[in-house]
Amino acid sequence: MHLQSKQQCVITPETRRLLVTHLYRVFPEEGCGALLGSRTEDGWIIDHFQPIRNTASNPQHKFTLDPTGWITSSFNPRLLGIFHTHPTSSPEPSAEDLLQLQLFGEMVPLYLIASRTTIDGEPDAQIGAYTVHRQPNGLFTLEPLTLA
Repeated sequence: MHLQSKQQCVITPETRRLLVTHLYRVFPEEGCGALLGSRTEDGWIIDHFQPIRNTASNPQHKFTLDPTGWITSSFNPRLLGIFHTHPTSSPEPSAEDLLQLQLFGEMVPLYLIASRTTIDGEPDAQIGAYTVHRQPNGLFTLEPLTLA
């Protein structure tokens, strides 16, 4: 059972536009990147998206952050999270996502997943936001987070 966090995540309009553009640009492959911003009393504000090349051997069904891009982003003090897309499924964590999370869960508090949708006939994205939590067994998991 997932408990809804009382904290929220705000994505600036320009950053949301960049996320949607990236989602459609890389389709049918999964896109990925780093989310930058700041922590607030009530949650997080994401104000920048840094795309990172997906180097997975099967990029239509998996993402692997390019090591060079990830290393560069991981040293940014404003790093908040990871973003990736689900080209043909809902923006909910898959078993593969939770497996990948174990590689970088210690480094980020946020995890966003986007899927394609339309609003008034225009390309848009459905975005799922999650916070990263360590379970008692040491494994990382994701809990739903409100997008404001």
